[in-house]
Amino acid sequence: LAQQLLESRVAARTEELTTLLEVARLLTATLELGPLLDLILDQLGRVVPFTGAAIWLIDDQHLVLVADRAPEGQALPP
Repeated sequence: LAQQLLESRVAARTEELTTLLEVARLLTATLELGPLLDLILDQLGRVVPFTGAAIWLIDDQHLVLVADRAPEGQALPP
């Protein structure tokens, strides 16, 4: 049982590190912010399952949605 728990934790950490490595590779592969943030949200979903996620930027005094993953037909609040 302890061996299985250890193997499970090692597998989870390996998956997380693999995902971080992939994000680092993507950062150097594209200079366009929109597609890059979309890729990051895709990779984040592999490590941290979510029902919705959004990345907002502050432009002057306004929030600007730049990337999101929302359930079909739903908008994510700022």
